[in-house]
Amino acid sequence: MKSKPGFFKVLLESFRVYESKWKSFFAVTFLAVGTGTYLQLLITKKLNFYQLKEYIADPGILSDIEIPIHAGFKASVTSGSVSSLIPILLGIIMIAAIIHLIQVKKTKFQDAIAFGFKNLWRMIKTALYVLWYTLSWLVLVLIGGLVVYIINIFATFAAEEKLKINTSPEELRETVERVIATSAEGYTLTIIGIFAVAILITFIIATIRSVRATFSYYALFEGAKVKTIQAVKNSVKAVKGNWWLVLWYGIAISILVSIVMVVVDEAVARLLANFEYKDATEHLLSLVLTAVFLPIVIVFQYVLYRELKK
Repeated sequence: MKSKPGFFKVLLESFRVYESKWKSFFAVTFLAVGTGTYLQLLITKKLNFYQLKEYIADPGILSDIEIPIHAGFKASVTSGSVSSLIPILLGIIMIAAIIHLIQVKKTKFQDAIAFGFKNLWRMIKTALYVLWYTLSWLVLVLIGGLVVYIINIFATFAAEEKLKINTSPEELRETVERVIATSAEGYTLTIIGIFAVAILITFIIATIRSVRATFSYYALFEGAKVKTIQAVKNSVKAVKGNWWLVLWYGIAISILVSIVMVVVDEAVARLLANFEYKDATEHLLSLVLTAVFLPIVIVFQYVLYRELKK
């Protein structure tokens, strides 16, 4: 029987891999996260101003401005949606670049970045397929709920005693409104319990499948010809029989890294308590800590995947 890889064995191997190229890991992550954060803030500000410019008399003064709720909500949703795409895309490029750094012994920082951009579309397709693989059950639940609601309306219509062909338009309208109202009321009372159970089942299935698909990105780069669906299948195969191990190891490394980051952040924050540029320094520190520790998590998952495949 094949022995399961120990947590500390995987962790030590991860540190060994990380130590060999820590400068490149740091540079890739710092560039991706830093650029993503800056562009997100810049795009959000520009889009908000563009959409609300008719309410802003002086671009330099953004306080004490009366903006209609609908306009503010629309601007917030639009700018948030558009600006969030930048960090996501750069994060995908970063993951591909880090995987390249792990897999290729002699490679340069520039080559890793180029590899990330070159494989951006492959990563996007894999991310979308993993999202569908994980949440497809939720779509089925929503479709099922809609079908039940429509059936309920027709059933209520069928139960009407006297809906004659020669019914006047006013009577027909009143009947339709009453049927839909009654149907909606009955549907609401009936569906609450069903929907609650469906959501619980969806959450369980999504959790199970998300863990199974954990290694999809790593499996994608096992060869130039590996397709999206095959990458997910390879991940599922690696996790088979090790689901709980993958889940707890993932939680453990995340908690461990988070604790270290919080401790360092709090210690530095106390040292900078009276520093003039405290806020700016703390933001920079947060970026640096992310650039240092995030690659460790990615390397850890890669090493775990490699061990499970043996």
